[in-house]
Amino acid sequence: MTSVVPAPGSRTPRAALMLGLCAALIAWSCGERPSPTPQTSSAQAAAPEPAPILVIGLDGFEWSIAAPLVADGRMPHLEALLARGRGGKLQTLEPTISPAIWTSMATSKNPEEHGIHGFVREGAPGEAERLYDRRDRRGKALWSIFSDAGYAVRVIGWWVTWPAERVHGVMVAQTNTLEEESNEGRMWKGRLRRDVPRQVHPPERQDELLAIAARAEAGLDLLLAEIFGPLELDPQSVGGRLWENSRWSLLADEIYRQVALHLAQKDGRADLSMIYFGGADVLGHRFWRFAYPKGFRETPSEAEQAQLGLLIEHYYLHLDRVIGELVAAWPSGTDFVVVSDHGMHGDFYDRRFDGSQPLQLLNSGAHADAPPGVFVAAGPSWKPSAVAFQRTGFRASELDIEGRVHDLTPTLLSLYEIPRGKDMRGSILFGALARGIDLVGKVAEIPTHDAVPSAFGAEEDAAIDPAEAARLEQLRTLGYLGGELDPAVKKGAPKDGAPPNGAKKDGEKQDGEK
Repeated sequence: MTSVVPAPGSRTPRAALMLGLCAALIAWSCGERPSPTPQTSSAQAAAPEPAPILVIGLDGFEWSIAAPLVADGRMPHLEALLARGRGGKLQTLEPTISPAIWTSMATSKNPEEHGIHGFVREGAPGEAERLYDRRDRRGKALWSIFSDAGYAVRVIGWWVTWPAERVHGVMVAQTNTLEEESNEGRMWKGRLRRDVPRQVHPPERQDELLAIAARAEAGLDLLLAEIFGPLELDPQSVGGRLWENSRWSLLADEIYRQVALHLAQKDGRADLSMIYFGGADVLGHRFWRFAYPKGFRETPSEAEQAQLGLLIEHYYLHLDRVIGELVAAWPSGTDFVVVSDHGMHGDFYDRRFDGSQPLQLLNSGAHADAPPGVFVAAGPSWKPSAVAFQRTGFRASELDIEGRVHDLTPTLLSLYEIPRGKDMRGSILFGALARGIDLVGKVAEIPTHDAVPSAFGAEEDAAIDPAEAARLEQLRTLGYLGGELDPAVKKGAPKDGAPPNGAKKDGEKQDGEK
């Protein structure tokens, strides 16, 4: 059928694009071939260009940790976004399984609709289990809808994007790759490897980005020393084992950071950029007990708390610096959005943390009860909070619910006047938008964006990640498969994350207490 999408590098005015998209959908539903996109008038061509969008995804980022750091002036870049924009909580899905949630964010569909239910897809009888990948996703994600509308996209590290699909721009797919096999499944998530196909689109840029990944890996020890200070840990101790099996996530984040800054400098503007960082989630699972020991049956020693108790906090401060770098690298008129898929709190308070146990039984942070995530937005399209931001006394407990994870996609589509699909579960966050009142009742809708095949689409092939078995082991060490974080096993966490024995919950201790 005739595409409504211009060639890469060109830009078609919004009104013509929307007419073309709607006409294509109607023609497709009637079995007709749509006509080419109509020529535009000079008035249409002069329509103001919408602001570029940068979405920063922070897995497991928790307000009860971030808020007191903001209040103390220690997260100045997040504070700056809050001061000129808005912040609140984001309701999430239950169970809180990252691949499903991040895909729901990008599609505005529920897992049973987009097809990504968790980490592992059960095979037919006699078939081995395998990880979900992009080929299991049903329907278009946000970046494909933007691509089809002729807008340039940049997607880095988002969940369930491997093998990379063809987009109108650049995609760096999230892959979990094996660095060194061990009985604890030591993994380096996000490390670009020459023996893993289809990690980058366009494929001719893979070597360019592989060089960046190599530099990130070579400088990892120096970076970790800068973030956390010197760490001298017995590799057989509980803390030492947890640390050695967290480094893979920190390397992944550093690769994505460097790739994002490189592409911003080299390629210039992208209309939609989406970048994912997962380290806060991993460190929260691993080291909660060391940071917030109150209420745990087995309290870490003073020496352990001194060495490991600030790891989570220091990484939040690092992520704030990353936010600052990214904001500085994007045009001043950008719409910035910071989101997390869920929060985090302490758990397993009655557990005995024995160094001889499997790694997944040493975790002390969890989110199986779906604590809300983070939502921060600032830029020309976003309406500042009704109450002026005040750093002093800023508290997580006073933040309101801004929306749901499903709302991200339809809201970002509205900024570019791309129709919302009626099959989307989310709503446009009119109340958060500067033009929200004007847009109510005026945003175009179409039955679905999935009816018309993408002009870019997925390049289907039989590529298989050679490290899949080790990736499964990585998930087991985090407790997601067969462990107490597995929603099929873990059901007992209280909704507020409160520890037993009447102890104050960790969020209360961290938010405003010294």
